[in-house]
Amino acid sequence: MQSHSARLNIQYAVINGLFLALACGTMGFAANFLLGKGMSNSLLGIVLTLVSVVSAVFQAVFAPVIDRSDTVSEKKFIAISLAIAVAGSILLLLVNNLWLLVPVVIVTYASSTVGMPFLNSIAFLYEKEGVSINYGVSRGIGSATYAVAGWVFGQFLIAHSPALLPWFYIGLGSLALVAVLTLPNPSPLAEADAAHAQDEQAGRSLSYPEFFRKYRVLAIAFCGMVLIYFCHMIINNFMINVVAAIVGANGASGYQGTAVFIQAMVELPTMFLFAQIMKKFSIDRLMAFAAVMYTVKHLTVLASVATGSIALYYAAMVMQMISYAVLVPGSVYFANEVCDKHDLNKGQSTMALSTTIGGLFASFVGGLLFDAMPVAGVLTVGAAASAIGTVLVVLAMRSRAKE
Repeated sequence: MQSHSARLNIQYAVINGLFLALACGTMGFAANFLLGKGMSNSLLGIVLTLVSVVSAVFQAVFAPVIDRSDTVSEKKFIAISLAIAVAGSILLLLVNNLWLLVPVVIVTYASSTVGMPFLNSIAFLYEKEGVSINYGVSRGIGSATYAVAGWVFGQFLIAHSPALLPWFYIGLGSLALVAVLTLPNPSPLAEADAAHAQDEQAGRSLSYPEFFRKYRVLAIAFCGMVLIYFCHMIINNFMINVVAAIVGANGASGYQGTAVFIQAMVELPTMFLFAQIMKKFSIDRLMAFAAVMYTVKHLTVLASVATGSIALYYAAMVMQMISYAVLVPGSVYFANEVCDKHDLNKGQSTMALSTTIGGLFASFVGGLLFDAMPVAGVLTVGAAASAIGTVLVVLAMRSRAKE
């Protein structure tokens, strides 16, 4: 049993790593690829907004279906989405017309990330079989591969065209697909137990308004996280613009790759030790702390642009270890604690949707703002939204602590 558990943890960690390396290439360097194709910041923002919309719709539609279905499983959904991402990546190499490229980019990028919340749910299904998945370690492995991928992409783009990035998508997506297909299926009993609770609500799926009324604390936290991720995604999706505002356009991709490497690598200690951290601090306190640190990080990014200091920007990236690295695994465990088992996939997808919807607003509004005002002005708007989001998350956690 121990060898089976160890093997399953390794497989799960590998899939997390491949997923996040793929996400780094698609979403992390989306601006490099699409601006290189001749898109304006405004059009780039619209495209990334539509990526978020498609991802959000798929998560919202399929989460309750998977929760209740005996035939559609998390594993099948993830495998299909990865297959679509690989096929789309091949088309990215073949399509040159900008307007034909747009729908291919939207479908490909959305498919590359839409499966993540369902991968989170699989971990808890294995736990129902008595197999403990160390989510923090697995997510830490994901951060490590994201870091390495970010550095590789940054160095690659110094000498090569961003138009070649889809080759990386094809390779990473194919490896992730193989890894998912070889992952053992959770037992039917575990899936049935997760999908069919023995109560009067077991036979039907809550609508999202009903879900948020039932889990009011989660709803408040969700709204706060959307605002926090709004600023987070403005910085990440348009990182090339932010870095260029600090160091100039020449060689900005190299600095961007280093920044991505730093912020992903510093996540590792927190992710690896998250199970131990939870033994000393409640999820409520961890979520509130991470939200506060996120706003401090965003203000530091704003200061780095205002002062022209790449060192200060790198310092902000180091703060990833006490913001993102706490909030992401914290939100997974938070949803698992708050939601009843028959609402688990909806709870996990809702937490993931906070990133998606925050990214949606960041992409659309951010693209327009970057064309309309200096980078410092855009970051000021983002930091203000982050501060409001932090207040909401803190209030939600305090409210839950009183329950």
